[in-house]
Amino acid sequence: MVHLNIATMVFVPMVFKCGLNTLEPTKDCPHPGISHELLSFLLESMGATHRLIPIRNKTATKGFRLSSDNGTDPFPVGVLKDLQDGKYDMIGFEYEFSLLKANHFNYSYPMQQSSLVFLMKKSKFSFFSRMLLVYKVFHWKVYMVIIGTLAAMVLGLIAARNLLSERPFNASDMEAFIAQNLSGMYEQKVCSGKTLAVLFGLLTILITGLYQGCLLTQLLMPPVAHSFRDFDELIERVASKELTLVTDEEEHSFFEAIRASPVGDYQRLNNAVKMNPVKVFPDTASLLEQLKEDGYVFPCGAHRAKHLIQNECYLQKVVADGFENTWFGFLFTKNSPYISRFNEALIAAQTYAHYVEEKYEKLSDKCTREEKRAVKVGIDPLSLLSLTGLFALLLVGTITGSACFLYELISRQWRRSYVVL
Repeated sequence: MVHLNIATMVFVPMVFKCGLNTLEPTKDCPHPGISHELLSFLLESMGATHRLIPIRNKTATKGFRLSSDNGTDPFPVGVLKDLQDGKYDMIGFEYEFSLLKANHFNYSYPMQQSSLVFLMKKSKFSFFSRMLLVYKVFHWKVYMVIIGTLAAMVLGLIAARNLLSERPFNASDMEAFIAQNLSGMYEQKVCSGKTLAVLFGLLTILITGLYQGCLLTQLLMPPVAHSFRDFDELIERVASKELTLVTDEEEHSFFEAIRASPVGDYQRLNNAVKMNPVKVFPDTASLLEQLKEDGYVFPCGAHRAKHLIQNECYLQKVVADGFENTWFGFLFTKNSPYISRFNEALIAAQTYAHYVEEKYEKLSDKCTREEKRAVKVGIDPLSLLSLTGLFALLLVGTITGSACFLYELISRQWRRSYVVL
């Protein structure tokens, strides 16, 4: 009969605290964790017995990583060292795949694909940023291209018009300028001018329609204020200490890549982390408490992030560009005699694995329920704050117009008094 010694530790939502001593749901522990419930089903399918070995020592827990601190090839430490030495047969929850771990251990059949995401406190737009939101439908570079293109076309139309006429250009009727370039007082007489007029009109129609649609979307569903958008920006903000990486999972493949990857971006991030070290927390609860503060970023797998943000509505998930997807599975000793039978049971249990995932998603879905309710209720009407930018423009225009009026009034009175004298 197969008997497995399984090391486990609190790793929400994979393993909850009450699940340290059980794989199956009990009266005292109705929710031992996603990994434990799946393991219970798999071991039963294999006809295997087991012994759970809970790891409660916080110092040992921090050793769940591969270290290269001695300047040589990375090697397992802490509980992973015990796994390599045969003290345990497997770890009781899934690990993100990494080449470092694959060199020392056997992974089970892949459970599912996992992408790297970042959890952090929800960012909020400042009053000034929200005021400018109405003008940020396009990126500023797009505005510059549009303005430059339109300016070039206007100059081209003027030049083409004046090729056949010595009459100076009069732009007093700019509202009808485009239409009259085709037939009217500014009608183009040359093929190049007509071509430019058609392109001018088409571009104006497209840009106007696109701007109106994007503006409505921007106001009804304003974008999330992200602190960074890609690998380069993350490196820059960690190096400047605007952001600090935090984790309760120092063995995650992301941190392994920082310490040992030859890829240039990870080496740059490693240099940034040396100036602004990663803060490691002994448990998920203390990590989540820290994430209530601004300036902290928690890298983790998308599957774990999905569960962590269910009841922590202050968190946002940031998906940045430049990071590769990976997958995760259970970790066994190298050349384990149990891995093939375990994989057979795991492949046959894919449906049950999805059932367990969904069960724990429904267990804690406070934030998700609020989002679904918002969708059912509909989109909120535009608030006064959403249109602050437009009213600010009106205010600036009013002040400018009033200033011009006062200037003209004073100038007129001065000229009258001068004439009288």
